[in-house]
Amino acid sequence: MVYILLTLNSLLMILLPVLLGIWLARRYRVGWKLFFIGAAGFIVSQVLHIPFNRFVLDPFVKGFLDQGETLGRILLAALLFGLSAGVFEEVTRYLFYYVRKSMREWDEGMMFGAGWGGIEAILLGLLAATTAINVYIYQSGLIESLVPAAQLASSSEAIAATAQQIEELVNLPPWMFLLGAVERAIALILHLSLSILVLQAFVRKNIIWLFAAIGWHTLIDAVAVVGLLQEWDPLLIEAAIGIPAVLIGLFIIRYFKPPDEAPEAEGDVAGN
Repeated sequence: MVYILLTLNSLLMILLPVLLGIWLARRYRVGWKLFFIGAAGFIVSQVLHIPFNRFVLDPFVKGFLDQGETLGRILLAALLFGLSAGVFEEVTRYLFYYVRKSMREWDEGMMFGAGWGGIEAILLGLLAATTAINVYIYQSGLIESLVPAAQLASSSEAIAATAQQIEELVNLPPWMFLLGAVERAIALILHLSLSILVLQAFVRKNIIWLFAAIGWHTLIDAVAVVGLLQEWDPLLIEAAIGIPAVLIGLFIIRYFKPPDEAPEAEGDVAGN
């Protein structure tokens, strides 16, 4: 049962953005090229974001949290991590819109956002698949046949620790194994709304929409960080970020959708 749920979780994480892209392409006849441009945008945003967090923000936050994890310090840490994600991702999103001047329609922004959040979901889905494989290897005893005896002996402590982690994992409630897919569905809606918000900076010719997107992204990520630092129940964390992300995200998507937007006839779509 555990293997089935873990596999289902990873498959859903990978398939959700693909199915979203298929729906957008068929309903609005928008090209898949924008999906891949969005995926590239996310990757580019992480080129500086990940090193900045690792070498600058992480040590700084650890330093002042070591002095005492008061509520004020936790909130400041959450805001800093949220702002880091908001600035790096939304400024990169803005620059991609700036460079691709033809990308100014609502449906194009949606496909761009699907690719942006989609590649993150796919990569995390692949990572989740490795967890399912590891659980199977350890629980089935395959590790003894895959790893030489000498290496097993020299790495016995590490292997025992991993086995203990896997044992704790398989004893979790069944619904926990699908939280990854739920989280990615929420993140997809969030990235769709963020892409539509940043698009308004060009459609409405006002940079304020970029700052609105940074603020929206910062708020959602900050809530997640607070939950993690205060060790909230996973369901509470998902509810705290999921309810506003979905409700406000869908409102943003719907509000900026052109009133005369009509679905095109379904059919194959050439690259945009």
